[in-house]
Parts: sequence; C-alpha cells; structure tokens
Amino acid sequence: MSHKRGFAVTSSLRSLALGLFSLTVLDAGGAGASIVRPETFKCPIGGEEFQSLVVRSGYQQGQRLDLRPYGMIVSPIPLPQCSGNGFVMYKDEFSDEELEKLKPIVASKDYQAIRKIHRTYYLAAFLEEKMGTSDSTLAAYYLRASWQVEGGWGPRRTLEKLTRQERNLLVRYRTLALEKLDRALAHETRGSEDWWRSAILAAELERLLGRFAGAQKRLSELPAAEASEGQRSAMTKIRNLAAAGNAQPAAQGSD
Repeated sequence: MSHKRGFAVTSSLRSLALGLFSLTVLDAGGAGASIVRPETFKCPIGGEEFQSLVVRSGYQQGQRLDLRPYGMIVSPIPLPQCSGNGFVMYKDEFSDEELEKLKPIVASKDYQAIRKIHRTYYLAAFLEEKMGTSDSTLAAYYLRASWQVEGGWGPRRTLEKLTRQERNLLVRYRTLALEKLDRALAHETRGSEDWWRSAILAAELERLLGRFAGAQKRLSELPAAEASEGQRSAMTKIRNLAAAGNAQPAAQGSD
C-alpha cells in the first residue's frame, strides 16, 4: 500500500551527517527562506484525511556538533501525524503487512498514553522499535526528538526559555539517543566512518547532558591520530566546551 507524499525521513545517523564534522556545511541550492506549506494526507490506519505541514525548500547555513542543521531551514522535518489515532507516518510507504502489525500497536493503551506527552519523533522510535528496527535508526529518531523539544535554534541561542517539562523531555531523548548509540557502536567496525560518526556524537551527547567527565573520557579513548581534520576539529571543540562546563548546543567550526 502506497502513501507517498514526499515527506520521507531518512532515519539513519549516516543520513544525518552528510557534512559530518566538516568545517562548513552549506546548501548548494543558495540562500532563501524556508518554505513550509500545509498538505492533505490520508491516514494509512483508519483512512481519515488530515492536514500536516510539508517543507518544500530551505537554506542550511551550518550544522551543530550533534548533527542538527541550522539556518533558514525547518529541523527536523515535520512528520505527519493522524489527527484521530495519532499514528505518525514516519516514512513514505507502508506495506499491507507492516500496517497489520502497526494497527494494534497504535491502538494500544501504551501508545495512546505516550502520544499525549511525547514528540512525533519519539513516537516514531516507539513504533519502529516494535517493528524491530536497528539501534542506529532509533538513535537518530531520539536525536531528532530532542531537536523538536528545543524548538528553533541558531548558534547564539541558548535553552533557558524551555519549560521544566521540556527540559525533562530533552534529557530523556538525549539519554535514549546515547543508549541506542552505544548499542550501535558495539556492532560497528572500529575505525570505520560509521564508527567515528557514532563515537564523536556519543561524546557530544555526554557533553549536552552535562556529563563532562564522560565526554572527556570518550574523547581520550579515540585514536585521534587516525581521525580526519574535521573529526579532530570537532573533538577539540567538544573537549574545550566540556572542560569549560558548557552544556549548551554548539555549531561546528568557528560559528
């Protein structure tokens, strides 16, 4: 069964990091305001029609150490959520077999309870974990859920305006992302691109959680001599921020 609308989210950490730890990340499409428009969707579970925002264009100025892009861009990309049962359409297409498995999960008391509290990317992780997806994919979903809680962000914006509930959710999502990231790391080849990406991101999440000694320890255990220039730059910045007791999000490079 097809429900393609062009809102697919590539959920792996690799897809989040096309410019990972480079000094500058720019969208080749040129500058311009992000264009977001409402579109009508049909829920694949229940068949109701509802409206959701769809991002049509944007300009990425840079990328944070935790891989969140920023600029004239909506980040993360909105996930359509059915207005009735709360099902999050986390990909373009669902097979009939997948929908049969998802229906009782969405109808469950657990899902209906958490949809009242949590962000759509957390709900997507909940559904994907029930469907048996990888730890790397779950880490990417939880990471995006943390971005949702933050709201808009630029290199000079801090998080003091978040409510207590939002702060609690932010800590929870980052913690879950780190837990899944560590599980994924255990299965990645040491020294591979995926391993470096996950290892540095894990250190950054430790820092964002205020676990500065943990961040420093992770970085000290990495083979810095084998890292690329961009990876070493990111490691140095994370190390310096952790040494200063700074748990605020930070841009890559010199932003």
